[in-house]
Amino acid sequence: MTGSKRSKSSDEFFVHKKKPLVLPPNFNDMPMPKPTQKKQTQDNDIEDLLGIKNQTQNDNDINDIENLLKTKKNTNSNTSQSASDKSLENSILKKINKN
Repeated sequence: MTGSKRSKSSDEFFVHKKKPLVLPPNFNDMPMPKPTQKKQTQDNDIEDLLGIKNQTQNDNDINDIENLLKTKKNTNSNTSQSASDKSLENSILKKINKN
C-alpha cells in the first residue's frame, strides 16, 4: 500500500518539457506602425491645457524680456545718476581694467 502511494505522489515532481518556440506563420506579414502625428497633436493638446509652451515660444518670450531690459537700461542711463552711483561705477570699472 505505501509503495503505490509513493509512486502517485512522485508524479507531481516530474518536469514537463514544453515545445520549442517557433515564429508565427504570418511573421513576414506583420503590420507596419502608424505615423506618430496623432500622438504629437495629443501632446500639444496636453501642453496647451497645462500652459506649457514650446521652445520657440519660450525663446520669443526670452527675447522680449531681454529687449525690455535693454530699453529699461537705456532709459536709466539717460536719466541723471547720483554721485554715489557714478563713484561706485567708476571703482568697479577701475577694478575690471586692472584685471
